[in-house]
Amino acid sequence: MTGWELVVRTASYLGETPLWDPARQALYWVNIMDGEVHRFGCLDEWHQHWTLDAYTAGLALTDQADAVLVATHLGLVVLNTRTGQVTPWSGPCWPPHPEIRPNEARVDARGRLWLGTTHLDESLSEGVLCRLDGRNVETLMTGLGIPNTLVWSPDGRWFYNADSARQTLWRYPFDETSGRIGAGEPFFSVEGQDGTIDGSAMDETGCLWTCLWGQGRMVRLRPDGRVDREIPTPVTNPTSCCFGGPDMKTLYLTSARKHLSPAQLEREPLAGSILRMRTEVAGLPIPAFRGA
Repeated sequence: MTGWELVVRTASYLGETPLWDPARQALYWVNIMDGEVHRFGCLDEWHQHWTLDAYTAGLALTDQADAVLVATHLGLVVLNTRTGQVTPWSGPCWPPHPEIRPNEARVDARGRLWLGTTHLDESLSEGVLCRLDGRNVETLMTGLGIPNTLVWSPDGRWFYNADSARQTLWRYPFDETSGRIGAGEPFFSVEGQDGTIDGSAMDETGCLWTCLWGQGRMVRLRPDGRVDREIPTPVTNPTSCCFGGPDMKTLYLTSARKHLSPAQLEREPLAGSILRMRTEVAGLPIPAFRGA
């Protein structure tokens, strides 16, 4: 495993939701509060971004070459990355609310979109976790603070979800065919510490690479919940990660400038930027949404 390398120097207030596009060898991510969707082509090193008139959070690839599904606080939209055109998605969606925004979204192995929402006042536990299959929307959890980490084990038996407001990551039995989850159990917690649990990525061995917001580090968690290793980051607020590259052995990291003082920002020139590091193990790809 090598050290961190700068990919794109940005000043994202809240960079999040990295998504690897294997067909184009490109990385997508968002800057939530500024309504930005970014893409960096790793073959041509071309960075481009689009600004939407809404908070942007979750992203999903689709079966259309130039179409990316974007979750915003106004609903789901489809971004045409060739033309820049943004159109409302025609399928079912959760009821939009001006004070509720998406915070995390991921697609499971069957192509269903899972999405967690949070209130703009993050002290309120008014977030939900819902699942969209292209035809129906089902709410699976309510009363969430700041949902993060929507990840599944390689064998499809477990679903992992964090609530950053409660500083805890849970694990749930998962039925891949139906998309149902069972009763959850605490898997990893930083309760009582500064900072909290943010986004994660799963590797092919079943270990979870988890970002710890406010702690300037990540942890790799074994399938039994024990910490396998700690990985320091050059940013206080690592937000989320995903695997990418031709061999899926490059770990990409988003970060944020949120809650950092001017003095901290001066000491952290990479805060809000995109970083990457090589790993000895490959990660799991994130499927495309099949309901688009």
